[in-house]
Parts: sequence; structure tokens; C-alpha cells
Amino acid sequence: MSAPADRVSSSSGATLAHVTVTAGAPTAGLPPTPLVRLSLLARSRLVLDIDPGYAAAFREILPPPVEAGHAQPAAHVRVARDAGALVPPEAPGRPPVLRLGRVGLWTSAAGAPYALLRSDNGRVSGTLELESRRSRISIAERAGDLRDAVSAFSIAVPLLLGRLGHVLVHAGAVIAPDGTAFLVVGDSRSGKSSTIATLIAGGWDYLSDDQLVLSPGPDGDTVVVEGWRSTFHLDAGWKDRVVTGDRVSVDPTTLGAGRWRRTAVLGGLLLSQVVDDSTHLRALGSADAFAAVVRQSPWVMADRVVAPHLVSLLRRVAAMPAARLILGEDSYAHPERLIPIVRAALGS
Repeated sequence: MSAPADRVSSSSGATLAHVTVTAGAPTAGLPPTPLVRLSLLARSRLVLDIDPGYAAAFREILPPPVEAGHAQPAAHVRVARDAGALVPPEAPGRPPVLRLGRVGLWTSAAGAPYALLRSDNGRVSGTLELESRRSRISIAERAGDLRDAVSAFSIAVPLLLGRLGHVLVHAGAVIAPDGTAFLVVGDSRSGKSSTIATLIAGGWDYLSDDQLVLSPGPDGDTVVVEGWRSTFHLDAGWKDRVVTGDRVSVDPTTLGAGRWRRTAVLGGLLLSQVVDDSTHLRALGSADAFAAVVRQSPWVMADRVVAPHLVSLLRRVAAMPAARLILGEDSYAHPERLIPIVRAALGS
């Protein structure tokens, strides 16, 4: 999971109005703040307990809320203001295994099962216990602390998902009219969001433009994709079919007839790239497809216990039908031009 303006590096609108479960630390003599619980997965296996005052800061990376219920979760994250954040642990004297923005992750000498999360200034810190699948993130709550807390959360959650057999990928996904989903993979500003927005305008449903969770299907052969994030980041001129270079937040429900769906069966992937040329397809082999999805999920190698299983899942994704989608301005915000090209890539 990634914070909006940063990238994860490796050395190897949600509304929180759900079940009150516990309390954060008191502030200046006031009573503890009740935390709220929400599920981060459709099947409620990963839950978040969070101070409701932090909802706005986390809005960009939280999926639409699901009632968590009362069953014991398989994995758990807690984010709250705690006195412990005021006396942060010292960072280990070695590079972090993962870094996002100003926050690093250090694992134990064996690589698992315990890890430390810490911002550079020490005002956000946390622990990640991989065997028990729990993470606690503490915030000192000064300027910039919430952004660092989002980064810590964005590091912890993919590793917890890995322990549940899932892979979080920085990618988008659209659903073809036959109900099959396909990934749109690429680096930042590679045309992912504009491609998905254009297909939504053409009536195609979608899962996300930025964060997805991949899981083995119940039949053992398919791969199920679950979409996260409800706000798109598009060029300010997209609706006018003009490229300005400035990005704005857009409610995807305003883009067209396509509607959000939480899960779908995956059928293939597109590797997007923006060029000064007309829109067309190029071949994409399974090795290059695999490299593309691994690049957008660098955390899969951080936990050596589950890495082989997660890599196997990504290889299954890479073996599906795939193509390079070379994007020119001719198809930008023109669904009538883009849809036939995408259909050709999917063989439909």
C-alpha cells in the first residue's frame, strides 16, 4: 500500500462509523478517545482499530468500509495517539528493509517474526508481529505526524496481508462487460488512472485505480482481485480531454456509467505506458509481466516465510493474457477509441 506522493523502496472516502472497540491514550487530561473498528477485506479477516479523528488523513488509502462484526480477526492493526510515541525506540544501526517516505521497517536478525516501524524523527513508531499478525502504530500528533502514520500503516498492511496469503499491488483494475477483471499496471503517471477513467466513461465497471489485493480463488485455479481506494487522481484537464500536468482528486462515480465493484475474478493484465504516438498494443511476455507486477508489490520479498507462496501467486497472474498498452492522446478520454483496443488485448 502506498501513500499518495511517495513510493515504497526495498533493500532486498472511507467513513469510519462502526463498532467501538477500545480507546486511545488520553490527551491533556481528557478521557481516552474511543476507537472504531472497520474491516479492510471483504471477508473481514483484516481489521483496523483507529482513532476517528485520523479518518481524513487515512481516507486516501482506506477501502470503502465493511462492517467488521464481532468475530476474532485473523490480522489486526491499531492506529492511535499513544504516550509511547513520545519516547520512541532507537532506529537500528542498519538500513531498513522497506522505506516509504520518512518511515522505515526493520526486521529482526532472522527477518521475522518481529519488526520495528519508525519515522525519521521518531514521532511515529510501531511494532509488527508477523507470527501473531498484529501491528500497533503510535502517533505523537504534531505537524507531519499523520502523514508518517499513513506511511507506517502502508508498510505494515501489505506484510500482514502476505501472512494471510494475499498480495497488495499498486495497480488499477477494470471489469470487462463479461465480468472478468484485468489489471492495469505501471509506474506513476503511466496512464493507469486515465485508462480506467476512460473505460468507466464507456460503461465498464472498476475495482480501483491504485490499490488492489490479489488472492487465490476458492477453486485453487483462479485469482480473485479486490479493489481499494475510492478517490481517483486524474489530470485536471481529463474531462475536457486536455493534458495539463496537474493532478486533482476526482470522485469516480462522476466519471461515467461504470460502477465500483469490490471483487472480481482476474483474467489478464495490461502494462500501460504513455508515449507521443497513437494508442496501440505491443506483445508482453510472461517474464516481463511478472517483473511488472513484482515491481508494484516490492513488499512480497520482505517476509521470507511467505515470499515463495506470494511469488507463486504473482506468477499465476503473469501467466494470464497480457499486453503492453501504449497510450497516445488519441484515446485520452475517448472511450469509443480505447475500448476496441482493450478488447483486442483481452481477445474479446
